[in-house]
Amino acid sequence: MSNLTDRSGRLFTSMNEQLAQINKLRESPLNCAQKAVVVCNKTIKDLNEMVQNTPFTDKEEEINFFKAIKPRFTAELVYYAKLYQVHLHWPLGDENVHREYLRKTMRQFQQFFEDNFDFFIYWRTGSTDQDEAYFLRNDGSAYRVLPLPLYIKGDQCSTGYDLLVACILAFERLVDYLKEHLSPAQPPRPPQLSAAALQVLLNWTAEKVDFVELCYSLAESGALNNGEATLHDIFTMLGATFNIHIKDYARKWIDIRARKSDKPSFIEKLVGFFKKARDKSDGK
Repeated sequence: MSNLTDRSGRLFTSMNEQLAQINKLRESPLNCAQKAVVVCNKTIKDLNEMVQNTPFTDKEEEINFFKAIKPRFTAELVYYAKLYQVHLHWPLGDENVHREYLRKTMRQFQQFFEDNFDFFIYWRTGSTDQDEAYFLRNDGSAYRVLPLPLYIKGDQCSTGYDLLVACILAFERLVDYLKEHLSPAQPPRPPQLSAAALQVLLNWTAEKVDFVELCYSLAESGALNNGEATLHDIFTMLGATFNIHIKDYARKWIDIRARKSDKPSFIEKLVGFFKKARDKSDGK
């Protein structure tokens, strides 16, 4: 382990300990997030000074720093800064207003993943062939996340793509946070089933990705609640019906999009099964 890696590891541990103490405070999420941003900014400043005073020994060390080390620090800053914004702009109103705010916020994160899909797949799959272009400070043509949040615009110790990795890490956490803490207080109610129906147990026995395909297709079709049913509603209701729980369905959806196009999807298979059932009924 290099000296820089060891020192940055201790710095990261110290930052996490401070953040843990803040999260234990009996204060509002808004105040806690604000205090966390201060801690993250100071820690990142210390990390940048460490890099300035300790030159990288080779390209591999620099790549590892901007690909694996620095993004963990910046991800904490992005996470708490965005969390602060979410709570700051949380609207007054009834449950419908809150649900619309939740949907809008989730769409913003989803759009980020859509806009940066190719890089997300590169990073998520552990590819390395473009590391020198992405994670070395060389010709000054570094990618910039647009629009760059004000809280990271002044960070000059960056290749640009390390900020992109940080946003990926932070936004994945934020999606989980929103689903867990900011979803409506009253979850969708299960349908009232007859006594006979309650004796029937249906368990999803196909692949989890197949269930994700089905739920996304239903959401896009607008067939439920006149198109007002959210992905969260659909996954919650069908998950309870078929006894399957998928927490990270947004990430699994991205994985589905990244797979080879020559592999038939579950929905395409269902079309085939539908045609087969129709032909049987027609006596073919």
